[in-house]
Amino acid sequence: ARNEGRSLIYRVRRGQAPQPVIDQQGMVGSFAVGPDVLVYSFQSPGQPTELYRADLDGSNSQRLTYETEEWVRDHDLGQVEDFWFTSYDSTRVQGFIATPAGHDGTEKLPVIHRIHGGPHGMYGYSFSDFNELLLAEGYAVVFINPRGSTGYGQAFADGTLKAWGGGDYQDLMTGIDTALARYSFLDQERMGVTGGSYGGFMTNWVVTQTNRYDAAVTVASVSNLISFYGTSLY
Repeated sequence: ARNEGRSLIYRVRRGQAPQPVIDQQGMVGSFAVGPDVLVYSFQSPGQPTELYRADLDGSNSQRLTYETEEWVRDHDLGQVEDFWFTSYDSTRVQGFIATPAGHDGTEKLPVIHRIHGGPHGMYGYSFSDFNELLLAEGYAVVFINPRGSTGYGQAFADGTLKAWGGGDYQDLMTGIDTALARYSFLDQERMGVTGGSYGGFMTNWVVTQTNRYDAAVTVASVSNLISFYGTSLY
């Protein structure tokens, strides 16, 4: 289950609250449960996916594969941290910022604002080759989980129901304002916005609402909600 930018494995017993078994700053992908062992894939911002094993209670975790070890050693990967802010209607929203390796906070960086798809996607503590390519070109990347995202409860995920381009747009703009105020090295005079699928829809929407971005790249976007109505479960 996703939880505030992480994807974890939980144990659920009838009548009790779910308890995390694998509880780390990253994202579990697939997993398999044996009689006395748990095997799972796991990634974090500085580590692409590898396989791990653990006891059924999550203890004695051990890495099994090292497929990306040499690649990671040969590359300077960026730094990721999260930030929280209060949106226009007092909703608490989580965002993330990625900065190039070695950036000390003094040099001004152009900004790419990434918007996830779904709308029920979730950014978080995962490895992102897309982000790393942008960081290598000298950009900072800001990525936010606006209402509609998973990992923050059902009411939050329902926040885009019949309301695409409403509160979700306000969350994204408040998040960018927060990032610009909190991280003085972000250059608000050099900003771009991008996203795919629903993130592409939101990119299309953003450029009709604000002139703050110098460039926009919409990817696999939804651009016509009338035709979309007959072809989607959304």
